Amino acid sequence: MRKNRTYKRTGQYRDDRLFLIICEGNKTEKLYFGELNERLHRLKIITASPEANRSSPMHVLNLAEQYKAKYDLEVDDQIWLVMDTDRWGDKKLSQVYQIAKQKGFKLAISNPCFETWLHLHFADIPKELDTCKKLKPTLDLLLRSHAVQKNKGIHFIPYIADALQRAKDLDNPNEIWPSKIGTKVHLLMEELWPMFRLNKK
Repeated sequence: MRKNRTYKRTGQYRDDRLFLIICEGNKTEKLYFGELNERLHRLKIITASPEANRSSPMHVLNLAEQYKAKYDLEVDDQIWLVMDTDRWGDKKLSQVYQIAKQKGFKLAISNPCFETWLHLHFADIPKELDTCKKLKPTLDLLLRSHAVQKNKGIHFIPYIADALQRAKDLDNPNEIWPSKIGTKVHLLMEELWPMFRLNKK
């Protein structure tokens, strides 16, 4: 018997699944994925993040382990770790990858930060925007020009298909995380996107 379910699995749909998304950031990522639940009727997203001063990749991994035990996952459920490269070196991320692989967790890592994924909803990213500090002001301009609020995940839905294509164009499938500007968040969104299309209002 599944523990801590806040919804009932109907048994009629293959896509009636649970996604646990554990985010390094405790605001932007949680708001983005959390609000997407409004358009997912056969799938439940639960987001979580470590405390503000405990956001290292290992803390994200430890939190994922806690939630895995709490929700008693079934075979078709997934746990994703959403992290950035901007504060962590390859050695630390490699350690997390090895443990996550053993435990069946999936990774969605962005270089330099999650805002890379948000930016790709609207435009490609110039090479000179290679730090989060440089990227965020340009993203803010794009959000204003498209009348999108950063804290409203549902505002991004009309642009997700474009973000997926741009992310794929940047992606090196041989890398676990991008060594240059890019993001692996599209791998997570490719799992979710068919449900958005089926349940689009």
